[in-house]
Amino acid sequence: DTRLGTVSTATLTINEDADAATVAGSVDAGLARVFNGTVHALGQMTNQALPALVGKLVVGGDFTTMGGLFQPRLVRLNLDASLDTSFVIGTGPNNGVSALVVAPDGKVIIGGLFTSYNGTGRNFIARLNSNGSIDSTFNPGTGTDGAVTAVSLQPDGKVLIGGQFTSVNGTGRNFIARLDVDGSLDASFNPGTGPDAPVRSIALLADGSVVIGGDFASVNGTGSRGLARLDTNGVAIAGFGPNLGGGFFGPVFSVAVQNETNLVVGGQFSVVDGLGQAHFNLARVGTNGLVDTSFSATADSYVNEVLVQADGKLLLGGGFASVNGLSLRSRVARLNANGTLDAHINFGSGADGDIEAALVQFHDGRIVLGGQFLNFDGVARSRLVRLNGGDTTDSGTLAFSTNNFAVAENGGALLVTILRTGGLTNIVEGRLITSDATATNGIHYTGVSTNFTLTNGVKSISLTVSLGADDAVTNANRVFNLELASTNSLGGFTNLAAGTILDNDALLNFGLANFTVSELGGAATISVNRLAGSANAYSVDYATANGTAVAGTHYTNASGTLNWADGDTASKTFTVGIRNNTATNGNLVVNLSLANATNLTLGTPVVLNGLTNATLTIIDDEFGPGQIGFESASFTFAEQVGSAVITVVRTNGGSGSMAVNFATIAGGSAVAGTHYLSTNGTFTWASGDITSRTFVVPLVDDVVTNAT
Repeated sequence: DTRLGTVSTATLTINEDADAATVAGSVDAGLARVFNGTVHALGQMTNQALPALVGKLVVGGDFTTMGGLFQPRLVRLNLDASLDTSFVIGTGPNNGVSALVVAPDGKVIIGGLFTSYNGTGRNFIARLNSNGSIDSTFNPGTGTDGAVTAVSLQPDGKVLIGGQFTSVNGTGRNFIARLDVDGSLDASFNPGTGPDAPVRSIALLADGSVVIGGDFASVNGTGSRGLARLDTNGVAIAGFGPNLGGGFFGPVFSVAVQNETNLVVGGQFSVVDGLGQAHFNLARVGTNGLVDTSFSATADSYVNEVLVQADGKLLLGGGFASVNGLSLRSRVARLNANGTLDAHINFGSGADGDIEAALVQFHDGRIVLGGQFLNFDGVARSRLVRLNGGDTTDSGTLAFSTNNFAVAENGGALLVTILRTGGLTNIVEGRLITSDATATNGIHYTGVSTNFTLTNGVKSISLTVSLGADDAVTNANRVFNLELASTNSLGGFTNLAAGTILDNDALLNFGLANFTVSELGGAATISVNRLAGSANAYSVDYATANGTAVAGTHYTNASGTLNWADGDTASKTFTVGIRNNTATNGNLVVNLSLANATNLTLGTPVVLNGLTNATLTIIDDEFGPGQIGFESASFTFAEQVGSAVITVVRTNGGSGSMAVNFATIAGGSAVAGTHYLSTNGTFTWASGDITSRTFVVPLVDDVVTNAT
């Protein structure tokens, strides 16, 4: 009879044919997960005997959410980048995950800064079941006494850990240790006093020996700065340290094994072995410790990750901007096995933040990167990105890096960057041509028709267009045309752009000729605009002065300086404090002025023009209907004129209707009926009427001499 074997079912995954236009190094649209914190570690299930798990991606770091959903510091993604809901971590690790490895049985070993996992105590190291739960059969006791930053799984299931610890479950182990399959300390792996400083990276050789990289200068008292090789029992291998000579003068962050004969090392160093040959942040060392002087690859800043692909090529990630002297290798690059730059991949503008983890998917060769970045090659990718792998063998296409290049008119020259998109193989030639738009050749700029060449692997070039003299006159920005032509197989014009000469002669003016504020407003906000020239940094002083308003009574004096950065055209404001005096005094005016304008970039004074003086009107809140009163406190008339005309006025307001009674009254020296005739009546005013009113008091001429 026929019997089924252990593996009686399997999964066939049919990968979609790659688009012929897909460029190696370009962003894969399929993985667009958003993490709110740094991704430090990546791992993938590669055991094809477990089809339900194979290819799934495990991500660890400092994040607490993915796509806005609570996902603390650890997550597993399906092949299609969807959340694997079968991997349930609960509250997960209570602090960051710095390193992880996926075992052939689907279990996940994590190291980091945590002290518990989903409520269970685990100090800095833990093993999880394939469903995300804590693996209780792996118990490291009290664990390490410091962070675990490197984890490596041996074929026999034992776990190597490196980091910042000095003990494991109460037993002294300085910065490197090995755990048994049950999580207990493996006493057979005894490095003595061990490294004298933290271990950051661990790599395994086929013979079972262990390579460590980090901050140390010696291992168990033997000099082996930055890099050491230990045997299967943890003992430093004789000869490796001496062959390394002075070692690495700076920390080693990553070690990768190449063909079992070489170790490719990344970190933050400039000298290896004191040989006098520069090894900036990259080096290759034989497994015997001898530095490979034929390997001349360099990076201009630290390398966090080195990974050897199945085809022998070297994938790099870190904080660098150029590799082997070629720019626009922003934080990621791929080298050939000999350290030369690989021209068959183009990462575009790369990542806008550090890369801290890298992985090449075993099943399709696509590249996964994790780190601190928010964008990759201009595409939004928050801390995790997947790129198309493989090779692109064409020569690519030329294009301007932007459709508008700009420079201040005092900048001397415009820098124009031309990018090579797609493949980077072979030589590509082109020509940069300028022509007039609103800028005039020979006056505002010097026109060019310049040929250029990009050699194999070079993906950008920057050319300059000289500017004319700074004219010190306020004008609109001036523009000239940029045309990019290919002079070889690319053919024809491929791109157009503009060169903009930014006027640097700004006008600093008040936003209004007259600002208003209620007396009850507390403060008035005064705006000052930057008009015309946007280039260069500027400043201007402002001040208040008395008009009809008096400082200290109606307002508080204000003075100071407003500043604009280069390119900043936003309005700036200052405030004038307003005082409510509770008196009816009508509207009052504060004078405002600008002075001492300065082009800070050039360090030169600027002549002020336009609206450099303004007023602030304080609206009297007691204005209301106004006040009724006599025009004068006394009126004088000769008795023979027959009558006295008395004027009544409405002042300080005209809102609403008003009425008032008037009358002559006794009490003066004049006697009613003898010297004058009594009178009385009522005056009324409609709303808005502020004209005066008069009444007449008849006078009696008594033809007798008497006092007034």
